[in-house]
Amino acid sequence: MSANEECEVLGCYDKVKIEGKVKKIIFENKINSYFVCLVKVENEVKIFAGIMPDIKIGETIIAHGCWSKHYKYGNQFIVSCVEKKLPQNEKDMEKFLSSKTFPGIGKLIAKRIVSEFKEKTFDIIENNFVELTRVKGITKARAKAISEIFCEFTDVRDVVIFLQKYNIPVKYAFEINRRIGRGFLQKIIENPYIIFEAIDFMSFDKIDKIAKKLGVLKNFIPRIKCAVISILKKFAATHGHVYLPHKILIEKAIKILEVEELEIENAIFELNKEGIIFIEEKYGEIAIFIKEYYEVEKNVAEKIKKLLTKKSNFDCVNLLGLIKSVEREIGICFDESQKKAIVNILNNSISIISGGPGTGKTTIINALTKIMNRLKKNIVLAAPTGRAAGRISEVCCVEAKTIHRLLEIVASDDKQNLQINSFGFLRGDILVVDEMSMVDIFLMEKIMNSIPLDMHIVLIGDVNQLPSIGPGSVLKDLIESEIVSHISLTEVFRQAQKSMITVNAHKINIGDVSLIFERDFLFIEKNNEEEVCRVVLEIYLNELLKFSNCDKRLQIQVLTSTRKGIIGTYNLNRVLQSELNPFSFDKNELNTKNTIFRTNDKVMQIVNNYQIKWINCKNGSKGKGVFNGETGFIDSIDLNKKELIVQFDEKIVKYNFSMLDELELAYAITVHKSQGSEFEIVIMPIFNMPIFLIYRNLLYTAVTRAKKNVFLVGKVSIMEKFIKNNRINIRYSTLKQKLNDVNLIDMDCKN
Repeated sequence: MSANEECEVLGCYDKVKIEGKVKKIIFENKINSYFVCLVKVENEVKIFAGIMPDIKIGETIIAHGCWSKHYKYGNQFIVSCVEKKLPQNEKDMEKFLSSKTFPGIGKLIAKRIVSEFKEKTFDIIENNFVELTRVKGITKARAKAISEIFCEFTDVRDVVIFLQKYNIPVKYAFEINRRIGRGFLQKIIENPYIIFEAIDFMSFDKIDKIAKKLGVLKNFIPRIKCAVISILKKFAATHGHVYLPHKILIEKAIKILEVEELEIENAIFELNKEGIIFIEEKYGEIAIFIKEYYEVEKNVAEKIKKLLTKKSNFDCVNLLGLIKSVEREIGICFDESQKKAIVNILNNSISIISGGPGTGKTTIINALTKIMNRLKKNIVLAAPTGRAAGRISEVCCVEAKTIHRLLEIVASDDKQNLQINSFGFLRGDILVVDEMSMVDIFLMEKIMNSIPLDMHIVLIGDVNQLPSIGPGSVLKDLIESEIVSHISLTEVFRQAQKSMITVNAHKINIGDVSLIFERDFLFIEKNNEEEVCRVVLEIYLNELLKFSNCDKRLQIQVLTSTRKGIIGTYNLNRVLQSELNPFSFDKNELNTKNTIFRTNDKVMQIVNNYQIKWINCKNGSKGKGVFNGETGFIDSIDLNKKELIVQFDEKIVKYNFSMLDELELAYAITVHKSQGSEFEIVIMPIFNMPIFLIYRNLLYTAVTRAKKNVFLVGKVSIMEKFIKNNRINIRYSTLKQKLNDVNLIDMDCKN
């Protein structure tokens, strides 16, 4: 229970305010700044407990909260929020001004300032900083800088107090203060929904509760506008929608807001007028977009249509002769669909190759690298994840990069890098992007913005896998538009037919429940979740013994449909961690949000972080960016520095404890998080769960992540439900329509 909740239970929320000096810190949680400390109040020492960010021994604090009697420790003051009192005497003022809070002042200048202004020191700094120039060594510019730092300190202090009171993580204080600026409290009282603009991770519900306590009315226009934006963003994040139909948006908003439809319509009108949302009345319905989403989708469509007007760079090449030459080199004979796919790629500025496992998609990529080598042309290979890129590199003996790494090269504008031309685009004749089902509309825009018009682009993927985590259904929309050249590979080659993983994947894809359980594809039937959980653990431990390499735990992956319940990721990670990386006195651990992180734990990055820095452990090179789905191991945990170091493949990344919500344990992950990855062994529990988590392409995606073995554990009847349920998740997007919107001949004339 939080301090706030405990105070509310006791019926004395924020009824008491106590000032005292911190004498001793008994306990500190470095993750959430929860302290238990001894505070001298007048002539008595009391126990204070609660969230008290960055308090130090010797500081005077003003704590808000209430008294409570602890069954073990007796009377203690439960702190709901705390503020640090500015020093009152001259000696403490000097210490404060010469502290790290004011870099560059130092003890001498601090002493001069306090000697000059005495008890008026802080008032002068805040309200009349020019007076500081009377002090020797302080210029007007320096005086202004001191004042700005002081004002930021006091403003952030007010922000921290506010955040504590409403149970909002205090780590966002500086960001809120930077975005909202001075007069924070007054601005929040007038319109609490500006918090949503400052820290958009916060849910509308949480801000709405704050607003209710502040007496905000239901039909307050900023409230309605905030809800509309929140709904659009939420459905983009959770369902992949680029827009929402007007009717659905209104229905959702009425349910949340409990206001009249007309008031929501007025808010939508204002948001459209302000350029925050975009209303498109086309294609048979009224579509409401976040403006940025509309622009991205429109930009992708326009870039693709421009590519379609360009002629091939390989018109005069003897393609069939090249294909025969490559066949001799590789030692295989391409079937007609593969030959057609290769010719199609070289004859079109943009093309799509789709197909399931074992249909030869990677073989085509390999053939393209050989052809480009013969033609002395440059090929650029990319994939959404490091593992997918590594797989291509291994097969083709040509370096493949993750899409983010490739785009980072463009963004860095490194003219020395051979993959950048003088205009800041990728340099090369063909760009091949594998695992296209993972690419959302935002990543697709970045790809399209990075390629020049004289570069071919080949998009390769399996349209039957789960769609991208982010908004849009790019691969599906491009195929269904029928304006981009598309070859679908359907024949499963003889070598692939030996694998029951491939055979069963194709059975799943067509809805055939008669899977073959032998060799590399096994089903262990169990009748309750506890047994399923136990067997998943046993298989993991048994298979682990078969690997000798140091990264063996990356080769085995438990995949599940759900995060909750006995067979959900939360519980499975706890069970697997306790066996694979149990508590030990010789390694550090920390507890945050009901998750224990230990040195050597397998973890996954769960959001894109474009700014976090990394160092390559092999060559010492540096870069930025760790992306959703990257998996690695905790190398070390430093409780004093509040730092955690993770190694992702060759990247060493340092996290401070405030960033740990970007990581989660990864012994077990959801099928969605596994997209684009490949593992030697996949173990999947199959048992009772909500019907919306039981559908065909989810099971298909899980099975096709495995290279050597699949173990399904649970009920055959549930597995059959997966296969029979061909529920298609509708994603609201207009890329397909936008691609068909403009006459390509007219566009060519304009160019």
